[in-house]
Amino acid sequence: MEKQKQYCVNWVLFLGALFGLSAVGMGAYADHGLSATFDSGDFYAVMTAVRYQQYYALLIVALGLASWAPISVKMSRRIMLTAACFLLGTLFFSGGIYLSRVWGVPRAALLTPYGGVLLMVSWAMLAWNAVTLKFSRSS
Repeated sequence: MEKQKQYCVNWVLFLGALFGLSAVGMGAYADHGLSATFDSGDFYAVMTAVRYQQYYALLIVALGLASWAPISVKMSRRIMLTAACFLLGTLFFSGGIYLSRVWGVPRAALLTPYGGVLLMVSWAMLAWNAVTLKFSRSS
């Protein structure tokens, strides 16, 4: 009897890929659908959100892949937690801009600075992970 392969979904990798996919879609929508109707300030803000989302999608995917490296289970969990903070920070930062500028929900812009702060905290977490990294698969 053949042993069935087990698949483990790497949610960080999956969500990072979705962030990348949606950033490309939002960028195309903004450039081809909104550029004619937006003033330059709104268009610039939306394209900034798209750019940040694209950069952080790549970083989140890299962290999802890094969680499978030969590191301790504890470190793998810390990397996943850091990635989750980057996900949330990107969602607040870019999402706040999208909601306020594209969909006309002005109060959503209040999320943007919280997203920025969360992204800075995430970078600090990543730096901490880097200086405390241990290469072994034991916990």
